[in-house]
Amino acid sequence: MQLFRTDIYDRDMKWQAPLGDLKKVEGTIRANAISDVTLTVAGSHKRADLLAEPGARVRMKFRGEYLISGPLRQRSGAGPGVAGDLV
Repeated sequence: MQLFRTDIYDRDMKWQAPLGDLKKVEGTIRANAISDVTLTVAGSHKRADLLAEPGARVRMKFRGEYLISGPLRQRSGAGPGVAGDLV
């Protein structure tokens, strides 16, 4: 079993694909409050097109248990073209 699993969903909550090969994950999980997470992937990531779709969502699990989910609120990039990152 994977330690962390991240899945991509469309705006209708239909599963699209797993999101692997994350460069960086930062976040704060809060009980009974709003949590947040920042994911960084390479600009050339094979799932970048799914993350760019309007209404795209992600769900993260830790050791098979639900951790956090929600819509992608902000997308940004840094670096030159294919060598850059998506945050």
